[in-house]
Amino acid sequence: MDVNKLLKEDYQKWKNNQYIFQKVQGRFEGTTFGQFTEDTYRLAEYLLRLGLADEKVIIYGRNSYSLMVADLAVTAFVGISVVVAKDMKGESVRKLAEAIGARAILYASEKEETVRKIPETMKIRTLCFDEIPHLPESEQLFHLSSRDPDVCSKIVFSSGTTGPSKGVQLSLRNIFFGYSELSKRVQYTTEDRVYLFLPLNHVYASCYCYYLSLIDGYQIFLASSTSKIAEELLESQPTFFCAVPLVYKKLLDQYGDQIGQAFGSRIRFLFCSGAPCPKELRRAYRGLPMLQAFGMSETAASFSIDYPGDQDDDSAGTIFSNIDARIFDPDEQGVGEIIVKGENVFLGYLDEQLTEECFDENGYFHTGDIGKIRNGKLIVLQRKKKTLVGSNGETMDVTALSEMLCALDPNIHRADLTLVRDRLSADLYVKDPARSVEAAVEQYNQKVLRHERIEHVNIIPDSLDKRLK
Repeated sequence: MDVNKLLKEDYQKWKNNQYIFQKVQGRFEGTTFGQFTEDTYRLAEYLLRLGLADEKVIIYGRNSYSLMVADLAVTAFVGISVVVAKDMKGESVRKLAEAIGARAILYASEKEETVRKIPETMKIRTLCFDEIPHLPESEQLFHLSSRDPDVCSKIVFSSGTTGPSKGVQLSLRNIFFGYSELSKRVQYTTEDRVYLFLPLNHVYASCYCYYLSLIDGYQIFLASSTSKIAEELLESQPTFFCAVPLVYKKLLDQYGDQIGQAFGSRIRFLFCSGAPCPKELRRAYRGLPMLQAFGMSETAASFSIDYPGDQDDDSAGTIFSNIDARIFDPDEQGVGEIIVKGENVFLGYLDEQLTEECFDENGYFHTGDIGKIRNGKLIVLQRKKKTLVGSNGETMDVTALSEMLCALDPNIHRADLTLVRDRLSADLYVKDPARSVEAAVEQYNQKVLRHERIEHVNIIPDSLDKRLK
């Protein structure tokens, strides 16, 4: 994918079109495609002059026009973009930067105080998004060379990541791979618009809501807050909407039998992915243009999507025709681990050993998901390893989190984690019930991401654990 060539063609066609909208004083205001393109080149040239070519650059803040400019500038022209969760704590950002060898942090103004606490000894360059419009203008647009489409241009830390070694490395080829198959199901034009609330540090949002707009020119309306999704859907009147099952469930709870009114009068397609969608939820949306999809960070969100008019309650869509997806070691019912090979598959994790463990000798990536393939459709049944997935798509590596908790207090013999109404609960088996483990739980909650925090604890003496010998 030659992004420089793509932007040049876009600029000629859509320079004056309103492109990205965000709330300003309570109203959606747009920025043109031309301005977006000029800002992207302005920032890319500045970062290259700083000597950041091929370097890792952390991008830190909530979804915004400026974050999108920063992400594309780095991904397409400079080095390796690492967009992190907006609620990541400052100490976690510092540790991540140190672990991956980041050379710069681009950040939103509300992160100013956090970023300033990073020690000068780390020699990390910093730039606030607010400074982008004041950088020197590009003397000549479209003279930068796009990065090699087959080298790492983005590192994604999926929602279940517990350490930097699990960072998913994606190339430009990976990122734009899904377009050809998506366009067989849905065609977009400059008259289309998406309402985007999904975080851009996840591939679902960045690949399918953002990057593909560079090909079709549809408009993007950025949510001001996840608490205002229902209100802003009606304001923005999108033609398509991407969400996880939890959001569709909340909208259903609000609208009931009138759910069709939730998305405005222009809606053409609803995409549901990021977590298993319960059959009863699918049935409640029957009659609406909802398309199920399956993907993961390691496949750049590309794997399977429904064809309109060809949905069923069991599958996660029809598998892309340009990938090689199979079932490894299937049983008599055809059930086994889902494996895949293709240009959608990532370059590998930051940890080479982890990469070796998930690829076999024939080059297939073992997804860790158990399922089967029926008439070209993918049916996902469960995870192979012990992983919890909330209805919002956030995943948790139970084994890693349990080990972390046990390591914080030798009194904790075992930790069993479960999800109860999307809240993490822990059964803690302790050697001495008279000794409090509250401090360990508090320390654990400070270390992990928000969705991994324990909200309810059951203390169980080892003597009551009949499974202990």
